[in-house]
Amino acid sequence: CDWGPIGNEKMLCFVPVWFSSDARRYGSPTMALSGAQRRFLRSTAGIWTTEGKLATLTLPASADVLENSFPTILDRELTRHELVKVRMPALPKRNVCRVVANQLAEQVAADVAQVIGHTALLYRPSKSLPKPIQLPIDAKDGSPP
Repeated sequence: CDWGPIGNEKMLCFVPVWFSSDARRYGSPTMALSGAQRRFLRSTAGIWTTEGKLATLTLPASADVLENSFPTILDRELTRHELVKVRMPALPKRNVCRVVANQLAEQVAADVAQVIGHTALLYRPSKSLPKPIQLPIDAKDGSPP
């Protein structure tokens, strides 16, 4: 787990980067999603689930899964669908799921839209899809992400 300062870099308080609200500043290759964009992606995932369109993957129980084939499979699914639900039933604690979801997202250059229990929702924008997901404009600065 990477560690970094919260907010102002002059602060002496350190927490795990995945707890920090500005964690994307510390080396993640993806964009930071606003709360409204995360809410939109959760809503889209709910709609796609009822329609049977949401891609769902289950993390295997093997210990070396993060180094082998699973990131490749996840990368392929994110390219095809943009939004993927990853279930992690083999992990012992829900706190570990948040760490693993962030590691997976970092490996495939995606964003974690949500982690609930043993399930994570990952998003990566795609330019190759005919109808990509259009995220809402961030209300704070008025510009698209």
